[in-house]
Amino acid sequence: MKEAVKYAIEHNHDLRGSQLDVEKAESTVKETFGGALPKLDFNFQYNRNIKVPVLFLPAQILQGPNAEQGTFIALPAGADNSFNSSFQLSQTIFNSAVFTAMGSAKKFLDVAREVQKSKTQKTILNVQRTYYTALLAKESSQLLKQSLENTEENFRNVKALYTNGAAGEFDAIRSEVAVENLRPSVLDAESRYSDALNALKVALGLPLEENIVLTDSLIFTPLEQANNQGQFISTAMESNNDLKTLKLQQLVNNDAVEVYKAEYLPTVNFFGNYIYQGQSNTFNFLSAGQSSIGLQVQLNLFNGFRSDARVEKAKLDIQQTNESYQSLNLLLKQQIYSVLNQLETARKRINAQGRTIQQAQRGYEIAKSRYSTGVGTQLEINDAELALRQAKLNRIQAVYDYQIALGNLHQLTGTLDKEYGVR
Repeated sequence: MKEAVKYAIEHNHDLRGSQLDVEKAESTVKETFGGALPKLDFNFQYNRNIKVPVLFLPAQILQGPNAEQGTFIALPAGADNSFNSSFQLSQTIFNSAVFTAMGSAKKFLDVAREVQKSKTQKTILNVQRTYYTALLAKESSQLLKQSLENTEENFRNVKALYTNGAAGEFDAIRSEVAVENLRPSVLDAESRYSDALNALKVALGLPLEENIVLTDSLIFTPLEQANNQGQFISTAMESNNDLKTLKLQQLVNNDAVEVYKAEYLPTVNFFGNYIYQGQSNTFNFLSAGQSSIGLQVQLNLFNGFRSDARVEKAKLDIQQTNESYQSLNLLLKQQIYSVLNQLETARKRINAQGRTIQQAQRGYEIAKSRYSTGVGTQLEINDAELALRQAKLNRIQAVYDYQIALGNLHQLTGTLDKEYGVR
């Protein structure tokens, strides 16, 4: 089981996809922090004028007051070649939205990581369920095969007695029919085992062509302090991943309100630039540079009430998340009570079936002994064998139900990954 869980943690396709969400959240944090860092741009542009632009000036400016009024003279306004290069630097001095978003991005990353942990727990639970289902199918198949062997052995004994005249034809027919009636059940059990193995391969992320061998068995290991409901509920309130995710989401939603409120506040940016340009009809450029620095202040005076709507929507998100948290809180308590009841019921069934198997085994031996001495009937043997088989099947089913309920309990309390040493 532990090998299967560790393999699934590394190869399960859904889990690997959720890991990419964590990496995307990490990139979002870097992107958000980038908004508070300086920004430096470089631009360069070269122009080749096919036809040089002109500037129209009144003739009186160039030729004096004697020039004809209303006339203009076209003068070249550039050269054949020109270039313009610039460096532009900007730095946020104050922007409440940016600074709040930086803290919110970290919380968003925590949400993504908690979601990843939750999916890890659910992946482990799915592997555990499919593994135990395969074990149940395997051991059921083995029990039915053993039952078939017992029935075949009984048929051989009855047939030998019938051949020697020590048993009637009815007993021989009945023992043979019992064998043939059991064969389809054995075949069905083998088919269910094969299907269960394929389901386990899918849960692990293994190709269906791979061959796997289950090395565990359905063993009953009772949980200590199974009746301590308060302790399990306390652990769930503290460690359940879905509940922790909602707690973190509440913090993200609170930050969202502050981000939208920041739209009412001014933003202050520092800027600086350096420009270097030149022109020439040849490539012997006449060039010059200029530079400047300054502060830019921007204040939102009115944006059509969009900021108000955003703040209101963010507050509604807070209320919605809080309702989800309260609902999940109640649901977790109910689920823990239910799982603990399932554990107790399965435990009682296991203990009862243990005694039943002993009695059924004793009854089967007595039925065989009675028949061999001519006191019993073939019907008694068939009934005793069926009772023994059903008792064994009932017990492994009870152990299976116990293990499934135990896995559900560990998942609800957020401790399932610790059980398999993958945290």
